[in-house]
Amino acid sequence: MADSYTDLVLRVFRDEQQILELPVTSDRGFRLPAGRGSRWQFELAGTDTVTAVIVASSMAEL
Repeated sequence: MADSYTDLVLRVFRDEQQILELPVTSDRGFRLPAGRGSRWQFELAGTDTVTAVIVASSMAEL
């Protein structure tokens, strides 16, 4: 969740390799690419204020 979604970008890394980069345009949930990993990293870039990031193992948990 963020104050606005004008220039917010999410990058996801699995086992130190970037697997996803996409603009975040709303507070709607989305699925991450399938795959297993032992180390996950999430990076948000932009100028908007982010108040929460929620990660779950299924869409039903959101």
